[in-house]
Amino acid sequence: MPAHRMSMRKLKEVLRLKWLCGLSHRQISRDAGISVGTVSAYAARASAVNLDWASAEPLADDELEAKLRLPADQNTQVRRVDLDYALVHRELRRANVTLQLLWEEYVEAHLGERTYRYTQFCQRYRDGAQTLKRSVRQQHRAGEKLFADFAGHTVPILDGRGGVAFRARVFVAVLGASNYTYACATRSEGTHDWIGGLIGAMEFYGGAPSLLVPDNPRALIARPDRYEPGLGRTAQEFVNHYATAMLPARPRKPRALLQAAHMGPFAVTIADLFPTGVRSTGMSLTYNLTAALLGGFSPFILTWLVATTGDSMMPAHYLEIFVALGGLGLLCYRQHKIAIPVMAVEIGRRD
Repeated sequence: MPAHRMSMRKLKEVLRLKWLCGLSHRQISRDAGISVGTVSAYAARASAVNLDWASAEPLADDELEAKLRLPADQNTQVRRVDLDYALVHRELRRANVTLQLLWEEYVEAHLGERTYRYTQFCQRYRDGAQTLKRSVRQQHRAGEKLFADFAGHTVPILDGRGGVAFRARVFVAVLGASNYTYACATRSEGTHDWIGGLIGAMEFYGGAPSLLVPDNPRALIARPDRYEPGLGRTAQEFVNHYATAMLPARPRKPRALLQAAHMGPFAVTIADLFPTGVRSTGMSLTYNLTAALLGGFSPFILTWLVATTGDSMMPAHYLEIFVALGGLGLLCYRQHKIAIPVMAVEIGRRD
């Protein structure tokens, strides 16, 4: 924010508090309502011209201004490039996107211009994000809620020969009031992994919270429901033993499940079928040729088949043929194993 010009009256008050009253710069800052840096700057300027309170008191405003050689306008400071709060907010929803990464992109996009440092970037985003969307502010009391879930990505665990023994899941628990975080690696996301992770978290924190808030995993929740979820037998005995309660998060609405079920295997299959150097070309050729030959001419072919055979179910049979061809291709598909050097991680198993 550009600096505002200080009035001569306030400047005289600053000089009076410093030389006549003998207050510190911090005390002057509180009394005059200006920053400590501003007080220090004006005091240093007055000392540089050998100005004290006895000589400054009788001076008029314009004389004091000329004596201190104050610039005519202090609003010439170059403004920093502001943030696109909505864009930053949307990008943070993507996987593996952090404020650190977005700040680096922000600086690279405005080379040669005044940009915010990382701390100010984060603070201005948090302030701006509060104006983007209204939401209910949740008040968390200390030790009240423990939120738990598994992270989306897995961690490769190496064996003694340097190969990948298995991919561990990462269990994360966070206290609502302090954001105090506990994490551990597990072999799977089964009931024993959930219970073991929660026990490890409570041992780490040194106590049990009033309420456990996991996701809606089938390993713990026997009857998922938006308002009255039913815990499984093991989960119920667990919360009874630790004299706590469990209230899973509301189940997500099943939006885009079909799209996710399609795009997940699709992306993995494409990455496995084509090497990196020809992946874009191979995907473009196979997709566009198939769409042009089969998708583009399918209406004409189906019209001809129905007219020739007189069977109105020919479009369904046509689709069944290509489903069978896809299944045959899936049976012939061989997964390629690629050795990737990773960092070895040691996990202690609880007996």
